[in-house]
Amino acid sequence: MKRRIIKGTVAAVTALLILIVPLLTVAASAKTEICPRVWVHGFMGSTVYEDADDPDSLPAWPPTSDEILGAVKSSVPALAELALTKNWDRFGEEMGDIAADVFARAMNNPDGTVKDGSGVHFEYPPEDEITADSDIYFKYDWRKDPIDIAAELNDFIDYVLEASGCDQVALTCHSFGGVVAITYFTLYGCEKVKTVVFNSTAIYGETYTGELMTGKLYFSGDSLTNYLYYAFQGTEYEYLLNAVIKIFNDSGILDAVTEWLNSITPRIQKEVCARSIVPLFGGWLAIWSMVPDEYLEEATDYVFNTIYGDSETDYSALRAKIENYNELVRCKKTETLKNVNEECNVYVIARYGYSSMPITPSADTQGDGIVDVKYASFGATAADFGATLENITSDAKYISPDKTVDASTCLFPEQTWFVKNLKHAEETDTIDVMMRKFMRYDGQGTVETFEDYPRYTIFDGETISPDEYNQNNSTLFDNLRLIINDILKLVKVIFDKIRQN
Repeated sequence: MKRRIIKGTVAAVTALLILIVPLLTVAASAKTEICPRVWVHGFMGSTVYEDADDPDSLPAWPPTSDEILGAVKSSVPALAELALTKNWDRFGEEMGDIAADVFARAMNNPDGTVKDGSGVHFEYPPEDEITADSDIYFKYDWRKDPIDIAAELNDFIDYVLEASGCDQVALTCHSFGGVVAITYFTLYGCEKVKTVVFNSTAIYGETYTGELMTGKLYFSGDSLTNYLYYAFQGTEYEYLLNAVIKIFNDSGILDAVTEWLNSITPRIQKEVCARSIVPLFGGWLAIWSMVPDEYLEEATDYVFNTIYGDSETDYSALRAKIENYNELVRCKKTETLKNVNEECNVYVIARYGYSSMPITPSADTQGDGIVDVKYASFGATAADFGATLENITSDAKYISPDKTVDASTCLFPEQTWFVKNLKHAEETDTIDVMMRKFMRYDGQGTVETFEDYPRYTIFDGETISPDEYNQNNSTLFDNLRLIINDILKLVKVIFDKIRQN
């Protein structure tokens, strides 16, 4: 009797194993399943050429050093004439024309389309080089309508899927690439995308872009100092340069320079904007897509009524394209993001720790030097640069170690990561490693999922690691030592050059 029971038990267990093991194998394979990773760069991420078919043609953007030098030389007679006549209108016209000549190759047609023949050099990678574990880079002409770029991305994803034999891709987008991605999701859905990483994206815009497009220009010594610190961070003579900048700011020299800039800006702004700045940036539909919602109406009025009010050029087609994007994509971006979060694995990375561009009243807005942290994170609450949050009521887990960011107000607070001291355009392998980890993870990870990447991390110049905030306790002696080291390095370089000559 016992023997029969044992035999029956063994048979039942064996049958159960025969049934379960294949299912476990399938589950295991699904857990480790990967898909091609498509990378979408940001604004100005691809070189655009005057002639896309000629690899030796001049870049449409940026201007060459010779062109910039020529513009500086051309401005000398205009400055001399201004000194004699005090005719600011004439000076604005001349400077506007000089700038227009420098920007000519990059300007779009009045209807917002790219000039015939101009564009990027981009060939799809060979099909046999695309696998399920490939990183494939999508290049595009960032001057185009985001709706047209999204169509190109859709075709590219189809090509990658067919070549790899996969059903879905993982998508990562940076800066304006986020606008391209949200446009793609709005128009083509989420079916082909398994995971998306939004890396410091401008989907909700950039404050300084909104202010520039509404004619708000403003300079200050403090904001210029902050931005110069940002610009020189990580350079060879960082501490010496910072000391020099501080001397100039403390002495009032930078305030005097910026006060002078603020005094002349209103006198030449309309002519310079009408002849060069607005035709360049205002003709790029990408710029319009990065104007925050709260600035859009004012920006439209400023550009088309104030700047172009007396123009004989027909800009109705450009305005129609702007309105088309607003109706199809802009007004649905939050709804689209929520839908993407339902259908895909979503990861959001925002960078912070820097002030904004020192050319508008919003220079104290905190972000990565370009995109505000509140926009890149889809809604975080952030203190101004140099300040901390006050009257904090949120759970402590949402507050950054330096008390400058509150993540609780984000659209997806548990799927949003913050990296301190990583500049917007910083090219570093460590952020790529972070994004690949997210894209390879099978499922929706959260800030609790990855031990190396909690909600708040910090970039130390080489790696991204958990942020353990420490007050800067460096002494005057420490700072002097760093400055002296920079001076000695510079002296050595000069001495070596003298000796070589």
